[in-house]
Amino acid sequence: MALRPQGGQDPLLVRDPDYSEVDATLRKWGIDPDKIQDLQVIDPNRMDAGYWKFKDTNSSAIGVLARPQKMTYCFGPGTGMGDAVRNETPDVIKRHIRGRRTIGTETTIGIEASIEAEFFEVVKASVTTSFSQTWKQETESEDYLDIDIKPSHMSWLELQPVMREIEGDFIVLVCAGFFHAAWRFSGKVTSPGREGDLQNVVTVRDTQIPSEEGKTLREAASPLSSPSPFVISDGALILPAWIAEAKWGATASRTSIDR
Repeated sequence: MALRPQGGQDPLLVRDPDYSEVDATLRKWGIDPDKIQDLQVIDPNRMDAGYWKFKDTNSSAIGVLARPQKMTYCFGPGTGMGDAVRNETPDVIKRHIRGRRTIGTETTIGIEASIEAEFFEVVKASVTTSFSQTWKQETESEDYLDIDIKPSHMSWLELQPVMREIEGDFIVLVCAGFFHAAWRFSGKVTSPGREGDLQNVVTVRDTQIPSEEGKTLREAASPLSSPSPFVISDGALILPAWIAEAKWGATASRTSIDR
């Protein structure tokens, strides 16, 4: 498997939306899809939770419609998963490293927790309608590998998940009788999602930990009476991979995994 770039890479895949259904609904209620940017901007957090799901009875319509732009697939930033292992012996050791990581959804819109569920239901419906895709708010990835670790070196697994980004407008409609009103808010939603042969990438990170720093880690390792994220076991010092990623990730080497 080829090693993937960490950031600024070209999109892995770009999909165009099908606007026909949402645009037909907007026109039905007097909204010109080409003039959405002229609508007044609303803070979505001011909406009551019960008014997010779009309902159209022909005599009235209320709720939120999403009109996304392109769906872009790219690799997300690398994130450590499972444990990081430092070799405390004078010889090369082989360790079985397993990692599991849950990747969730982020949005630039700043949706408050009280209405997250309603907002994500709108996103889910939009992805189905405009892209004929299934949308998941989060997904769990797991991998494992037997790796050789040199003396005083630390190794861990890093996950680069395939992420899809949707940027677009969300139109709030309130139409009843002669009263027609519409507002909008806009932003990006980035969520885990794969399509076709796109696959997450798992790499091995490795760095040498200087002796003084290794000594500091050993001294911080947990005695039975004092819990610590650092544990020494069978010639290895073990700590959460996310700590290793944050502390030494900038200088650690990266090696692709060939399956």
